[in-house]
Amino acid sequence: MSQPPLCFDYLGHNAWYVTAGARGLLIDPLLLPTFGNSRVEPFQVHPHAPAVTSEHLRCTDVLLTHEHSDHVHLGSLKLLPQSSNIYVGPVFPTYLEEAIKELGHLVHRRNYRTRFEINGISICLYPCDPATAFWEQRVSQPLLSASSCLSGGVFMAVDALVSIEYLAELEHNLVPYPAAVAISNNSYIMPPGHFGPLDSIGSASKPNGIAGLDLLFELTMLPSPLDRIDPRIVVGGGGIRRFDETLHWPFCDQQALSRIGHVLAPELLYEAPNPGDSLCVQDGSIDVLFKSIHKNSSHLDIEKARPPVFESVVTIQNSGRSDHECESLVLNELPGMAISLGMSLLAEYWWKSKHEAKFIVILVMLKKSNDPSPLVYGLKGLDGNFSRIEMDDIAKLAIEAPFGLIGYLQDFGAVIAGDVEIWDIAGKSIKCWHPIGHTLNNLASFLYAYFGEQVRPELASSCLAKMKK
Repeated sequence: MSQPPLCFDYLGHNAWYVTAGARGLLIDPLLLPTFGNSRVEPFQVHPHAPAVTSEHLRCTDVLLTHEHSDHVHLGSLKLLPQSSNIYVGPVFPTYLEEAIKELGHLVHRRNYRTRFEINGISICLYPCDPATAFWEQRVSQPLLSASSCLSGGVFMAVDALVSIEYLAELEHNLVPYPAAVAISNNSYIMPPGHFGPLDSIGSASKPNGIAGLDLLFELTMLPSPLDRIDPRIVVGGGGIRRFDETLHWPFCDQQALSRIGHVLAPELLYEAPNPGDSLCVQDGSIDVLFKSIHKNSSHLDIEKARPPVFESVVTIQNSGRSDHECESLVLNELPGMAISLGMSLLAEYWWKSKHEAKFIVILVMLKKSNDPSPLVYGLKGLDGNFSRIEMDDIAKLAIEAPFGLIGYLQDFGAVIAGDVEIWDIAGKSIKCWHPIGHTLNNLASFLYAYFGEQVRPELASSCLAKMKK
């Protein structure tokens, strides 16, 4: 007997509305044009705002895959009916669970590899591959189907590598193969000659960071045993932007990414929805309904693109903190950071390089006040402590340490104080340098983990509390 259709309305970025009957399920809903979990200027969903209908706003069941603000937006959840059911995985942070409950909603935790049903949709959550970047390792990857045996479903990788446990179940025929695999293109990718937050400033003419094609190639190289079949690749995600940032725009265009994907992996079939489009899965086949008003995505001319202005996100005026106060916050934080860095792969690289440089890492904090000299601290490899470095020529610091980062003192102080999240400053006011091949293992990525929600939930909780004031 034919199974009922499983329909996915693409709202935008990583937000979906899934139905297998009269009632539906929202996944990672962004229901407003902007989002963010701190008081600084919010992020924008880019290049198109979410396509939200009254049906979506009446939904009382939500699945949240993980804690990042482009997946859990309290402002969007606040729009839903009181006492809505919010489903999360077993490692979803407690501080966000409490914040969601304060909105009047009910939070339900579900274990991994345990099947459950919501409004006729059969669901099983899986932990992501542990090789996933550390700050994305709380991602719960859902398999969704209109069948109780999970046949003809869609596996959503979200922001992470495909679950090893899921692949093992496929290998041992414990779960049917999916009709499609959904991947997220929420990457911050820059055209040639410009820099993203994880790129190295070591060579201005040829950044050694991630290229958009490299990233898509990784996403489309499906691991075994998924590579034995021909599922559709559903490109979700899409871009986010702050202020006047435009350089990453071309890789927010799902249709452009899909066309490139056909070149890289022609054996796979791609669907790349715009907000407002729908995909229906039934008996292993997929139909796409191009309902959106964005039928022809405009392409930004790279020649006309403006690089994001490198400037502080937080100022003395909107923080109320002097440079001296920020410096005190930084000094109190450095001993703990030194311990974590000493156990990191960055320190391991320094030791293996036979102490070619004096420092493992160097932190450069720029001031916006009348004092033109930056605050510079280096982590010495032999004694494992940060020490002040008196140097005005920032360009010479790159030879003193294999890893370094340039940012603003006010921004660092605000992150340490729990005023803003590390994500608020990551793509705007951070530049780093690192050896070739360390794009995902450098001082910026270390700070994503060190100050991120996994390690420092109290900072994220503080940001949410200050938003309410």
